[in-house]
Amino acid sequence: MIRVGAMEGYRNLVFELGCDPAPMLLAAGIDPALLDQPDRLITTVRYRQALNIAARETGVERFGLILSQRQTFEKFGAVGYLARHAPSLAVSIDSLIRFLKTHDAGSMNAIEVVDDIALWSHNLAGVTYESAVQQTELAVGLGCRFVRSALAEDWRPDRVLFEHAPPANVEIFGRIFRCPVLFDQPLTAMEFPAADLRRPLRSTDAGLFEILERHVAQISSQITDDLPSRVKTHMQRTIEDGPIRLDVMAG
Repeated sequence: MIRVGAMEGYRNLVFELGCDPAPMLLAAGIDPALLDQPDRLITTVRYRQALNIAARETGVERFGLILSQRQTFEKFGAVGYLARHAPSLAVSIDSLIRFLKTHDAGSMNAIEVVDDIALWSHNLAGVTYESAVQQTELAVGLGCRFVRSALAEDWRPDRVLFEHAPPANVEIFGRIFRCPVLFDQPLTAMEFPAADLRRPLRSTDAGLFEILERHVAQISSQITDDLPSRVKTHMQRTIEDGPIRLDVMAG
């Protein structure tokens, strides 16, 4: 499941592109009225379908990437505010990784440091990349936008990597990321100097961060991780791939 807040800016962008978002949302199985209730939950499958339908119906191939530049990290709810007020970029990303399930149970992030290079990766488990392109580009674009707003507007990663094939026109990727962007890579990630992880955030607030961390931890603890919940989560992540096999589920 994912919070409806993930749809921030969706309606406005579709309207700006000359289309009506209501039929697109309904086609994805989402009640348009839900977009005014950011804490409500929808399935990640429907969220992904809404992005894919918008890209197809508007004729804007990079709809998700463009939408990422219209969104804020506050769309993540409490965990977004937590990340915004962390003492450093390292703590901010770590908080997001630890508590992302309070906003989105279908996405996974990781941070890896090798020598002086940090690699912030993003993954949608059990989803074919053809279906996930819009959601993936939105996530990476928003991650870059967040770091830029948290550290400095002239910040840019060293490289951005995508698992999916390159589109016919890659110009927009250069404009948004301001760095080399590679496709057909073994993972989706943003690569930047590890030293940036030690930099303080412009909106750091130790007292507020401590209060928010307790609050988000409490929300997270209420999200069950027992066997039935894990089975349900796995089904939601893999349902687009075809019939669900018992032996695969058991594994």
